[in-house]
Amino acid sequence: MGCWGITAFESDAGLDALAAIRTQIQKDGTLKLEDILAELKRDAWNAPVDVHRCEAHTSPMMLAEVIVRFLDGCAAELDFGETYQKDKRFSCLSSFTGEKATIQWLREYLSDTLKYSRERAESTPRCGWFKEQDWIGWQEHMEHLVLRMDMLLASDLEKGELAELQVSGEINYQKEAERICEQEGHVWKENNADCKSGTSDLECERCHKFQVLHW
Repeated sequence: MGCWGITAFESDAGLDALAAIRTQIQKDGTLKLEDILAELKRDAWNAPVDVHRCEAHTSPMMLAEVIVRFLDGCAAELDFGETYQKDKRFSCLSSFTGEKATIQWLREYLSDTLKYSRERAESTPRCGWFKEQDWIGWQEHMEHLVLRMDMLLASDLEKGELAELQVSGEINYQKEAERICEQEGHVWKENNADCKSGTSDLECERCHKFQVLHW
């Protein structure tokens, strides 16, 4: 199995999983998260591997990337380079539903994979990645996928259209981030330093509040 990037979409394992996920698209353009996960678990080739193996690219990771691309309006990118029947194209999805319990399982799988990979990196340099920048980039990508699952889990809804879970989840997640920042303070990150004007942009990594720093 090979890879040519940090995402599951850029790996043989990820593309195999994507093909399995595609089979669950119904003729009416609907897709259910629970049906996808059940199919992956039944499939000996695409079944989720033990997180302790620290595999860089897995079927749950690919599933999370599919969810994110769908929510970001980029599902058509998943139909790259191939001619699929209309009822098997991600770009033609009319509905993508799921339950928070399934999203929670996916979130924990991703989080545990990242956790054990970092532990392995203490004895195996970069956990097997050849380049430091790829190892760092992969960790950041995994953190982002976990964050996106957290936003869905913050929704008031227990199940339904993932797009609807995202809307209410983002609102609740932002409110909670602002509450924590009020209690514990902001986590500022400096960007765009301008020596001529003596200013930098500051953005809180938690609640994303923005302000300008004058030196």
